[in-house]
Amino acid sequence: MRHSIVALSLLTLSTLLTGGLATVGLAQSPIVPTAQPGLSDEIGWEFVGESTLNSTQIVETEYVGDCPGSEIETKEARFTSSKTPTSDRRRVIVRNTTRGLTGDTMPFTNREYDKGRSSEATKMEFGTSHSSKRFRVLPGVNEFEYEIRERDRVIDSGKFSANIEKATRQITRNAQWYNEEVCANSSVSNNVCADLRQRRQFRCSTGKVLQSYFESDDSPSYRTLISNQTNKSIRLSIDGDLYRLESGESVRVRRRSSFEVRYNPTCQTCELTHSNYVEAGKRVKFRQQNSRIELVDYPRNDY
Repeated sequence: MRHSIVALSLLTLSTLLTGGLATVGLAQSPIVPTAQPGLSDEIGWEFVGESTLNSTQIVETEYVGDCPGSEIETKEARFTSSKTPTSDRRRVIVRNTTRGLTGDTMPFTNREYDKGRSSEATKMEFGTSHSSKRFRVLPGVNEFEYEIRERDRVIDSGKFSANIEKATRQITRNAQWYNEEVCANSSVSNNVCADLRQRRQFRCSTGKVLQSYFESDDSPSYRTLISNQTNKSIRLSIDGDLYRLESGESVRVRRRSSFEVRYNPTCQTCELTHSNYVEAGKRVKFRQQNSRIELVDYPRNDY
């Protein structure tokens, strides 16, 4: 009897414990999986050399020293949209609507948007009004509106902003001395120049000349060479002065500007009927073409 009571008690206790555990199990909240956040659409400007969308800087260089000045670079940018990607016959129009811009037309760019990940490139620069060559932006945060068109139909539009910082750097830019052989008359090339001189110049890399002088001959007039390269004797007049050049002979004159040379192209004893104007500082020669004589350039390598 005692054994039966003990067995019954153990059975009852087991049943209660089992029921209790079952009750606890039913009261637990179900485990709900955590949802992954969705990626937002990436819309805006991609900049060459930048890994972050809609963020870049444009550098202004200030030059100090002998050759002061400033220079602002441009930045290449391409529009991209993960929401509405590129496709055949698509274009994108982006307008800068930032407060502080001037003019009746907001700065805008109209680019092809038909292949790759982004649009055709546009060049950005700082400015306050529209330009047909560059897309103008302001330093700091700029607000943009865009339209993506397929043929003549707008298929997507919206707004975005981009931060375009202005970075300034300072560079010392000094002039340098240059020694060169040049024609005294700068409008005449060295190859046909009769008056080559050694010039010393203190010059900027931009081409601006701060000092310049000829080391030997600093005469304001230019030596000019007229040579007879025919097999005939030639009569000629230089500004009214008469000369005769035998075959192989030359005459050198000094002039500051172009001057007149008269001769007869077909008759050596007749009136001087033909006229040529020769640029001062040049090398020219008489040559024979068939039965006629003509006055032409005389290059240094023409021997």
